[in-house]
Amino acid sequence: MKITKICISFLVALCLTGCPNNENIYKNIQEFRLENNGFFVHYYLLPGTSEQKDLLIFLDGSSKQSVLGLKDKATWEKYGLPYYIRKSLPENIDLLVPEKINIIPGQDSGKNENFLINDTLKNKAALYTLLINQYLNSHTTYKHIYLMGYSEGGFVLPKIYNKLAHKENISGLILCASGGLSYYETLRIQQQSPLPFTEKYRQSLSQLEKELIRIKMRPHATDRYYFGWPYCKWADYMTYRPINDFIKVQIPILMIHGDKDLNIPIESAQYVKEAFDKTGKKNLTYHEIKNADHTFNGKCDPLIMEILAWIPSTF
Repeated sequence: MKITKICISFLVALCLTGCPNNENIYKNIQEFRLENNGFFVHYYLLPGTSEQKDLLIFLDGSSKQSVLGLKDKATWEKYGLPYYIRKSLPENIDLLVPEKINIIPGQDSGKNENFLINDTLKNKAALYTLLINQYLNSHTTYKHIYLMGYSEGGFVLPKIYNKLAHKENISGLILCASGGLSYYETLRIQQQSPLPFTEKYRQSLSQLEKELIRIKMRPHATDRYYFGWPYCKWADYMTYRPINDFIKVQIPILMIHGDKDLNIPIESAQYVKEAFDKTGKKNLTYHEIKNADHTFNGKCDPLIMEILAWIPSTF
């Protein structure tokens, strides 16, 4: 969850910093476009080279940048997570990546109102569900299919999974730096957290209850903002609890979280584990990484290696 400009760095730092190297992971990228009810979303296939393939579908967090990174004309200035995930994946796994709603590849949409006011939970869940259903209907040869969500991408992942037409085709869910509590509950935890938030951030947190009242009074407002997002986005995210959808999932789930996460507090991830333990569900693998922040300290390769080590357990 990215809720303020101050936190942007925490959401995009994971595998985004530094100058691109000479290896062009995007050279074989296949781009598609889906339009529905006045919205559009690009999506990209970063294929492997092996003939016998699995599929990983990656949902990014709430950064206002294109999921692919930042592009200046024909040159990539920064690469997004898909670039580094593709580098770390074995060649028998294809990578499918939906873009943010109403965003052009490589674009920074921090001031793009067409994106900001439409990036709601309802729109994201509906469009991504439709996109995944259509793609899987026309690509039926994958042996195993996994859904992976980072930050806000993991927040909406269980809702999307439960809406899929053919859930039986999905082998597992992977959640990184996400959790099971609502954004309101998350912000309440942050109010009491000893983690080093800035004074400006804490001042905004102190306005939470007042802002919640205003958001409930104007849930469709596009001209009032809290933590950099319009009220129309907060309206659903403030109350939606992913745990209610997580608990319905029967397939294997991997959840990885850092205990020094400033954006999604560790308590939100722990809540999922506790809920599964209380109900006796055995399909959750939970891994808490000590001293890791929201970006897992910018280390992408170890994260992917842990995911790859878990994948055979879902077969």
